[in-house]
Amino acid sequence: MSILLYEEHGDEGEVAVLENNSLAEFVRIGGETHVKAESIYLAKVGRAMQNLEAVFVSLTPAQEGFLPLREWRSDAKLIPGQGVLLQVKRPPIGGKAAHMTGDIALTGRFVVYLPLGKRDRVSRRIASKEERAGLIQKARELPRSEGAFIMRGESIHADLQAIAEEAAALTDTWRRVQEGAAGVSAPRLIKDAPHPVVRLMRDLRMQPEKIITNVPKSLPSMGVPVSEAGAPMLLYNIREKLRRSLRRKVLLKSGASLMIDPCEAMTVIDVNSSQNVKKAGQGDAALQVNLEATAEIARLLRLRGVGGIVLIDFIDVDSDDKREMVLSALKAALQNDRVKTVVHGFTKLGLVEMTRTRSDEKLEAERGVCPACGGAGIIIHEKEPSIDA
Repeated sequence: MSILLYEEHGDEGEVAVLENNSLAEFVRIGGETHVKAESIYLAKVGRAMQNLEAVFVSLTPAQEGFLPLREWRSDAKLIPGQGVLLQVKRPPIGGKAAHMTGDIALTGRFVVYLPLGKRDRVSRRIASKEERAGLIQKARELPRSEGAFIMRGESIHADLQAIAEEAAALTDTWRRVQEGAAGVSAPRLIKDAPHPVVRLMRDLRMQPEKIITNVPKSLPSMGVPVSEAGAPMLLYNIREKLRRSLRRKVLLKSGASLMIDPCEAMTVIDVNSSQNVKKAGQGDAALQVNLEATAEIARLLRLRGVGGIVLIDFIDVDSDDKREMVLSALKAALQNDRVKTVVHGFTKLGLVEMTRTRSDEKLEAERGVCPACGGAGIIIHEKEPSIDA
């Protein structure tokens, strides 16, 4: 069972998704002034960075964007002061400007519309050659005056009429974007990002059975029953669930634990047998702990918004068959992740290597840095100098 909770207070809000009573997604919504992913701007071209093969663009009087030239789909030369339609690929992070692209993509639940695309494609999540061929044929039947479509994973289970209706809505959105950008001066926001709840509902692999919120009138109709509660997050103890999930050490039901260490270039996860499974290396105990850990690792990667390289040190098992069972369980546990993940397998050192696409909804920052050690977690014991007699 899946439940979506949305709580709003002024310009700020929180979205949480519970799947079988486990916290699977959590998104904080800030004020309405920041630049958000998927927004489309008529940006004003600024200074060029020849060494980076990129240009800076103005999105608002106070916000800049960063446009790599490889993301500019036109052969036309970019001229300072010129207005160009760009989409936010990644929002600003820290001191970095928003990453912009000229390859605009309008995303629905079944398809992605690429107004400047040249050929129809199928999501890389779909591996079956027969299914891919069938979806390409469906894509070719979708009406459009220009552009191309990417068939998403959910389009496998949808009929052509539902896909065609969504495709028509997306092409109409692009028409309105072009009309909105005509005759206005840059910089200007042309199309805001979708509402966070709409975006989450669109991308979730498992659709929630109901939505509970304190502001039902502020949500658009999404075909899911909506009920009202004064404090949805408090009702389901979301903040305590989040606090436990963001710890460095996360306990498993068996008594085993996960140690999660985010690094600059990757995230390292260590599966520990702990006190309750001291003989985990014998028989099938190690395998059972590893299989339990795969489900929790998949949940935590998704909840924390971990991106990039992930290395997992499972408890060592005594056969290739058991290692294959661990990999299969991990891949199955990641099926509900709305972000692309790839499990590459065991390395020569016995670590599982995987990658997860970076997203703008990263919760690692929620934990903060210890003011005493600056995040090092190490105390240096200085010995007093001794005087030899």
